[in-house]
Amino acid sequence: MHRLIDHPTPGQVFGEPVTHDGVVVLPVAALSNGGGGGGGSGPEPAGTAFGLGGGYGTMGRPVGAYVISRGNARFVPAVDITRLAVVAACAAVSIAVLLRRRRASG
Repeated sequence: MHRLIDHPTPGQVFGEPVTHDGVVVLPVAALSNGGGGGGGSGPEPAGTAFGLGGGYGTMGRPVGAYVISRGNARFVPAVDITRLAVVAACAAVSIAVLLRRRRASG
């Protein structure tokens, strides 16, 4: 766990290379992490109320792969269909709300 907190290593960002018919594919991921904590005390006069909490999370997602063939390297981005669908849905709802407000005011 301390290795993730300190800094990512190449093994956490780049996957194992795959070679087939002279073509090497090197998968690439993006890592993000974060943590937080808090504490508190309640209104108990005897001083018995107290709260404390904390957490840490790490997330990785594929971003693409380097493809190396015949001495040339190129990056091929991964397409996240779920992310595209969420962005499209949010955009559609935002446009619908703006159009409705515009019609109501005009």
